[in-house]
Amino acid sequence: MAAAAAPGTAQVQERAVEAKRLCDHARGLLRGAAAHLALPMRVADAPGGRARAQQAGIELFSATRGLASAAVAMAAAAGLLAQLDAAANPTAPLLSVAEIPEADESERSPSPSTPTAASTPPRPQWRRPSSPHAAADSAAPWLFVTDIPDAHGSERSALGQLREAKAYAEGAYHTVGCCCDRLLTAYDLLGRPGLPGVDCFVDAERGAAHSYLIVAENLAGVSVAYTYTALCLLFPD
Repeated sequence: MAAAAAPGTAQVQERAVEAKRLCDHARGLLRGAAAHLALPMRVADAPGGRARAQQAGIELFSATRGLASAAVAMAAAAGLLAQLDAAANPTAPLLSVAEIPEADESERSPSPSTPTAASTPPRPQWRRPSSPHAAADSAAPWLFVTDIPDAHGSERSALGQLREAKAYAEGAYHTVGCCCDRLLTAYDLLGRPGLPGVDCFVDAERGAAHSYLIVAENLAGVSVAYTYTALCLLFPD
């Protein structure tokens, strides 16, 4: 059964769409913060530099919350997708020995060396798949992309895309953290006018923070692209 037609795919779609929206919004915040840090900062204009740093910090705080929420939503979508087919195709018990597949003929009747039923402990009841793919679509969730059977190519690809999207969103989140560290250093240095060469230090930290922001925005953009691709694979219409 294709994931697009299986019950529960609406939840996958809802979480993936929400993750994409959050990541897109975070990208906008990161671009806004980068604009505040694009110009040099000087101790002579410490109030102006600190005001820009504070405004950037507000946007970075909101961006990190959005990226974290996006990563959680992506993980939830991937988890639902990994279990979706198994939940839609539960196994059914065999009603009689005659229903044991011919490939398991040895289980139909005991061999001469097999102990009698009276001396044999109870065996778990055999269960058969309720669909042609149920051997692969067991009740256990798929743990890796390669665990998904070939008959579910779109799910295999979409699951991989969602996991990549989560990894890039997390990368953007951690990169913003590095940016904040450098920005705080620049902010503190703006209050030390007596430090020799302080303007060089301030601008080096500001430049590093700005560079981290560019990287974070690009990582968030890749995350959005992976999420969008997963949605297209699962819901081509």
